[in-house]
Amino acid sequence: MKSSTLKNQITVTNILIGICVAIYFLTEIAGDTENTVDMVRYGAKFNPLIIAGDWWRFITPVFLHFGIIHLAMNMFSLYVLGPSVETLFGKLRFFFIYMSAGIIGVMASFAFVDGVSAGASGAIFGLLGALLYYAWLEKDASYHVDVKQIMVIVAINLVYGFSVSSIDNAGHLGGFLGGFLAAMIVSIPEKKFTTKNIFGGFAAIAIIYLLLHIGYQQQYLFSSMASSFVAI
Repeated sequence: MKSSTLKNQITVTNILIGICVAIYFLTEIAGDTENTVDMVRYGAKFNPLIIAGDWWRFITPVFLHFGIIHLAMNMFSLYVLGPSVETLFGKLRFFFIYMSAGIIGVMASFAFVDGVSAGASGAIFGLLGALLYYAWLEKDASYHVDVKQIMVIVAINLVYGFSVSSIDNAGHLGGFLGGFLAAMIVSIPEKKFTTKNIFGGFAAIAIIYLLLHIGYQQQYLFSSMASSFVAI
C-alpha cells in the first residue's frame, strides 16, 4: 500500500523540479549562476556558439537558471501548472509537451534575441499553451479550463516582459506556441488519432524550420563573436 502511494507521488512535474533544482546547485557550486560567462559555459543559449555547432544548446537552457529568484519563480509556476497538465495529458504526453515547448522557446529566442538566455519559462508557457488547446478544442466538461484566465495570465506576463529588457519574450511566445502545437500532436489519452494531430505535427515542423532558418541567417552578424567564445 505504501509503495503504491509513493509511486503515485512520483510525478514528472516533481522529477523536473528536482532536476532543475539539482542542476542549479551544481552550477552554483561550480561558479556563479548570475554570471553570463559562467552560464554560457554551463550551456545557456548563446547564438554564436549554436551557429558554431553547439546544437545541444537548444536543450540545456531549459534546465538552467540565472540565480535563485529566477529558479524559485519558475519552479513555483511549474509546481502550480504542472499537475493540471500532467493529469489531463498523462505522464509521457506531459513530458513531450514540456520539452517540445522548452526547445521551441529556445529556438524562438535564437531567432529573435541576440543575448544569452536560459530558464524553464518557455516550457512553462508551453503548459499554458497546452491548457489553451485542451480548453479550446477538447471541451471536456469533466475538467474545467478557463480560456480567459489563461489568456490573462499570458498577457500579464508578456506586458511585464516587454517592460523589463532582460526578459526573453520571444522564448515565452515560442514556448507558448510550442506547447499548444505539442498538445495538438499528442492530444489527450481518450482521444483517437485525427487530422488535427497531423496538422499539429506539420505546423510544428514548419515553425521549427522557420525559427532555425531565421536564426542561422544571422551567421554573418555573429561570425566574429563566435570565434572569441569557442574557447570558453
